[in-house]
Amino acid sequence: MAREKKFVKEKMDQVQLKEDLKDQTDRAGFGGADITRTPMGTRITLYTERPALVIGRKGKRIRELTEEIKQKFDFDNPQIEVEEVEVP
Repeated sequence: MAREKKFVKEKMDQVQLKEDLKDQTDRAGFGGADITRTPMGTRITLYTERPALVIGRKGKRIRELTEEIKQKFDFDNPQIEVEEVEVP
């Protein structure tokens, strides 16, 4: 029974994270996110129409976003990648 609860909690965290990312990157044209757990941490790939708005000047915005995810969702070493949606 504990395994099922763990999987449900992980999926709930992923859904909440996607909703939070959608709210924060709405101006950049949020197109989805892939969340993958790796041995080194959590890899988050954001698909947006305008990646520069997510990254920010000198990477400031993406560092803030990473810190917020780390504190709010308690992910180990979150690594955020931003990819452009080719056909919006």
